[in-house]
This record gives sequence, structure tokens and C-alpha cells, in this order.
Amino acid sequence: MAPWIDKLGAVLLLFPGSPLRKSEGWRKCTKELPPSTKALMRLFLAACLRESFEEMGLLPWKVEFLGVLEPHRLRLFERRILPMVGWLQGQSRFRLNWEVEKIVRISLEELVEPSNYALYRIRNHPVPGSVFPCFVHREKGSQEILWGATYNIVQSFLRSVLGFVAPPEAERELVEGELASNYLTGSRG
Repeated sequence: MAPWIDKLGAVLLLFPGSPLRKSEGWRKCTKELPPSTKALMRLFLAACLRESFEEMGLLPWKVEFLGVLEPHRLRLFERRILPMVGWLQGQSRFRLNWEVEKIVRISLEELVEPSNYALYRIRNHPVPGSVFPCFVHREKGSQEILWGATYNIVQSFLRSVLGFVAPPEAERELVEGELASNYLTGSRG
């Protein structure tokens, strides 16, 4: 995507009716920031809203910006993530593109239930013997494993907003799985 698209988006966020104009979270988050940092935050938020629209059809004008979580550094790729939190109201249907396999709805009650936490051993992980903390979502006889960057970002949110800390790893069961063959390439497979 051309960088000018996100710069244009950052400017459009200043217009009346934009998500930032009505966002109490934005005012609180950027109240004491210098103008250059606010501009950078607008650029990041514009990129976040654009990516969310492209990847799952999230309507930017339905999002109320609430704040920013601590940055997260990926281990297998040279990338950093700046997670942003928003409240989405009035949208229940999404359309996915090739970057998003599916959307899994998980309630806050389920996320703060200690028995849903485990350790995840990935049999075909690039680093053999690796075990990761994870969250296990069970529904209708199947399970989804939340691990890695997504797990860490969700834990940052739960810790910051609810004061929730997942149970110690020594108290967790072990679950096993395998990475999809296209996990590291990101290509359709």
C-alpha cells in the first residue's frame, strides 16, 4: 500500500465526523503529547483503520478509539506492533480477505476464566521443543488456540484494563498442535 494513503487518512481523521473528533479516548490519550507525536499517532491509527477495513471490512466510522497498548516485538519476524484498542458498535458482519482466516468471538468472561489457559507445544515449530503460553477457546466440539503475538496483546489488554493476570504456567495443562504450512509465508495454502 502506498504510504501516502495512510498520510491522507491521518489528515482525514482531523475532519468533522471522523472517529477522532468524537473520541474521548483520543483526547485523553494524546492530551499531553507534543504535536509531532500526535501526528504520528494519527498516522498509526489511520493505518490501523485502513488495515482493519481491508482485512475484515471493519467500518472505520463505527470505531471509537480508546487507547494504545504497549508495543509488541515479534520473535520470528523483524517487526513491531503498536496495538490500538477501539470500541466497535453497530457492526456484526464482516468480510474477510486472504490475510484473515476467520473471526472468533470470545467473551471477556471466557478470557478471564483461569481454566482456559494452557501451554501450547507446536510439533512443527521452527524452533523444536518450543512451548508457548496460550488461551484455549472451546466451542461446539472444536477448539481455537490463541498464542504468540495475539495472545500477548490480549494479555496486555486484560492486564491494563481489568487487572487480570493469567494463571502461572506451572499450573497449566499442555495442548499440542501444528502450524499451518503457510504460517511463515502468509500465502494462501
